[in-house]
Amino acid sequence: EDNMNARVNIFIILAPLLIIVSAVLGAAFYSAVKPIDKQQAVAKMQLDVEKLARKSPNLAGTTMAVYMPHKGIDSEFGASHRLFHTASVGKLFTSIMIVRKIESGAIRADSRISDIVSAQTLTDLFVFEGKDYAKEVSIEQLLAHTSGIADYFDGEARNGSKKVSELMIDEPDREWTPQQLLDHSRVHQQALSRPGERYLYSDSGYVLLGLAIEALYGKPFELAVADEILIPLG
Repeated sequence: EDNMNARVNIFIILAPLLIIVSAVLGAAFYSAVKPIDKQQAVAKMQLDVEKLARKSPNLAGTTMAVYMPHKGIDSEFGASHRLFHTASVGKLFTSIMIVRKIESGAIRADSRISDIVSAQTLTDLFVFEGKDYAKEVSIEQLLAHTSGIADYFDGEARNGSKKVSELMIDEPDREWTPQQLLDHSRVHQQALSRPGERYLYSDSGYVLLGLAIEALYGKPFELAVADEILIPLG
């Protein structure tokens, strides 16, 4: 009974303190996260971009765009005029363009890439354990990264050669053509599996799909994307 009374007394003493501490912490938290107006929000985003640029001197440029029409915010920060490598954003456009051709009946998911691009383009890209599987690779396998082709960008290269991701850092102003990227896989890498055998992320496979788009649409990749996706979107 004495122990019970002691615990009750301690609780009675601590309860007000806990309430006071909770109130103070709650007020501090609210002051830290309370809403800010549009001007403050834009100013803070600009400051954050500038801080990021200062902390990362090796960045070629930092740009951020925020579009929130319901809040009245439509702002750009940083070097908005600078051109950027779109990286894997292009895969979204590529897959859409290919699927449209599948939906139209021009090709099928199981169509062979060898029926669309030249044999020369596919030379030595799908040789695995001494056998060339180029004629067995389907459009679906390229889309799903299961064709077995190596990844030019960050895949391991033979004979101590650098990856393209490393070469791009060494030569930031160099413009790579699709054929040059495929040549890197052709010369410095080798296929990693048979078609359909395993998942292996591959930028090289999407370069082939880009070339397939040029053949199917009868125009350069960038014009096909502009005509079919970007211009209709405004």
